[in-house]
Amino acid sequence: MEGYEYAEVALYAYAHLEDLAEGLRSGAETRALLSYRARDALAAMESVAADYAAAEELLSLGEEVERAAARLTEEEKLLLEHKYFRRAEVLARYGERPVFHGTVRHYFRRQRALLEKLALYLGEEGYTEESFFCRFSDYAPFMRAHAALKKGKRGKDGVRRKLDYQKSETSSRGAVFPRSRNTAIPATARHPKEMATMCAAVSPPLS
Repeated sequence: MEGYEYAEVALYAYAHLEDLAEGLRSGAETRALLSYRARDALAAMESVAADYAAAEELLSLGEEVERAAARLTEEEKLLLEHKYFRRAEVLARYGERPVFHGTVRHYFRRQRALLEKLALYLGEEGYTEESFFCRFSDYAPFMRAHAALKKGKRGKDGVRRKLDYQKSETSSRGAVFPRSRNTAIPATARHPKEMATMCAAVSPPLS
């Protein structure tokens, strides 16, 4: 929904974050083993380190989403599962076809209210629109999903297709797959000065 695309990316991705992180790690390990063949070994190892860091960010995001979701009521958790997480084993607990009382319009109003509440809870965990771009602007799957949401494309033909969580997506910067880099221009490249200021504001001070 408009204004909360960054939160929706986290929610749509939640059930796949471990696979995403594993994909980054596996690709990084392979490239680390082959780095001796690279023309610029230092740059190759920096890329490997960046992907390991990105994998940790994905797992941290999962923990943030879990803590935010834990604060919801049971009805809200069902709404969350039904629209975003889509985990078959969890949905099965609610029956083959979960029952939502009220009109279709009422359902969408509840989903909007739920998203607003989760955005608030996630913000309290440190996940905001600013931190989203600071943490994930180089991560092509998230940038594709965010762009799809901005265009109003959701579900099977929108976000779920753009959010490529296959383990073969082996680079946070799309280095292995040119299509990823071509279709997801990092926010830092579009607005370098603004992003540098934004990241400095939301980054914790070094101890």
